[in-house]
Amino acid sequence: MFAQRLDATLAYDIATALMDGFNRHYRLFRTASASAKHRFETADWHAQQIAQRERTEFYDLRVLTLWSTWKSPRPIFA
Repeated sequence: MFAQRLDATLAYDIATALMDGFNRHYRLFRTASASAKHRFETADWHAQQIAQRERTEFYDLRVLTLWSTWKSPRPIFA
């Protein structure tokens, strides 16, 4: 998706971590959304509310995960 070689190794590592995090987030979001049509057709509103809440929380969880990784005692960009 982006250049394989950058002059700054740190920049490449950060870009790779961001892309990996986005791809993971998108995959999890799509998986959680896959059964939305069925919940709608069966009028399972309670399950739909739960699923919507979980999807909304996905972004915050991904950001916290990446931030925790960067702030860890053994940073991934050492």
